[in-house]
Amino acid sequence: IACGGGTPCFGDNMAHLRRHGHTIYLRPDTDELIARLRRDRRHRPLLRDIPEPWLDDHIRQMLAGREPFYQQAHHTLTTNTSAPKRLIDYLQRLSPSAE
Repeated sequence: IACGGGTPCFGDNMAHLRRHGHTIYLRPDTDELIARLRRDRRHRPLLRDIPEPWLDDHIRQMLAGREPFYQQAHHTLTTNTSAPKRLIDYLQRLSPSAE
């Protein structure tokens, strides 16, 4: 399952996810992530009310605070929009059904 970005950062969530599943952190380029979040910000409650001049810094601070949790994932894959096929191939190799 894909969980929201804050899910692994609360309580014992990441430990629970690791115990009961296989965790993969899809790590995008920070600037690419900021651009994507800016385009979709009205659907993101934690970003919706942040004043425009502070938005990029706010996103960077949120990401920095979450990164230690994300790094606990079983796998970290750096992603970008130019290589989705490579990402899909890698994820399929990790899938239990691929064994």
